[in-house]
Amino acid sequence: MPGSPPQCCQTFYRCTRVEQRYCRECKVWRDVFCPDNIGALEKRENGFSENVKWAAASLLRRIASGPIARGALGADNDQLHELASSFFVTGTGWFVREAENMEAAGGCTDIELMSTLGADFCTFVQNTTWIAYICPVCDRTI
Repeated sequence: MPGSPPQCCQTFYRCTRVEQRYCRECKVWRDVFCPDNIGALEKRENGFSENVKWAAASLLRRIASGPIARGALGADNDQLHELASSFFVTGTGWFVREAENMEAAGGCTDIELMSTLGADFCTFVQNTTWIAYICPVCDRTI
């Protein structure tokens, strides 16, 4: 919820200024640069986009295996940030879950995926290099 504190620190969530990742194991949003995480979240090598297999994966697989994130997504790239503006408040969770369900049902074409998830989100994922972070509590990639 906009303006509400994330569960990892006492600062307020401002979707235009911070990026957060959701840890499915801990069921907590973690601010990427939260001081309560003992500094910024630690990056995990060979996670998400750094993984060659992930980079070569289908768009459906990339979305289904990507992070649940919200906030200032693509903030360092005006074009990507504009694409993310329609979902940076609520985050990528619904998209990731929907892609997981589509994958479990046997997959789909990129056209079907774009029709279901929206072209802006799919284009954002195709042009985004996700950085993988480590949850400081459970060690899960987020």
